[in-house]
Amino acid sequence: LAAALLCWAVITVGTWQRTVRLGYYDNSFQDQSAGFEVVFASCLFLLAKQNLDVPSRFLRHVPLVPLLLPVYFMHALCIKIFYYLGIDPRRFPSIVGCTLLNFAVSWLAVRTLASIRPFCFLFTGISYQKACRTCNWFFRVGKSD
Repeated sequence: LAAALLCWAVITVGTWQRTVRLGYYDNSFQDQSAGFEVVFASCLFLLAKQNLDVPSRFLRHVPLVPLLLPVYFMHALCIKIFYYLGIDPRRFPSIVGCTLLNFAVSWLAVRTLASIRPFCFLFTGISYQKACRTCNWFFRVGKSD
């Protein structure tokens, strides 16, 4: 937790300082090649693995931790596609919008990949049978709630 908070602070302060200095939003501290994001994501993944990978009322059917890794890998690809399409957020509202769009695209892609038998384990790390009981598109078939 301390390492995650320290890394988050470095990313936040570094991003803020560069943004103020340059006059527009700069995400160089958030770039994977800078290393801070990779360490931060690793810390969050370990925290989730230790604390969220247990049954709970809210998460009892959703294997949240195995699905964190593909979303982490996919979000960088989504950002590159956004830039290729000319979407380059520089203000807070557009950054929030792109973040929400990125989450939605990643969620849909992971859920879809978990629904295709040959790709399920390869892209999510969980078996197809477990995905059908927990998180893929077939999970909701026949559910009344």
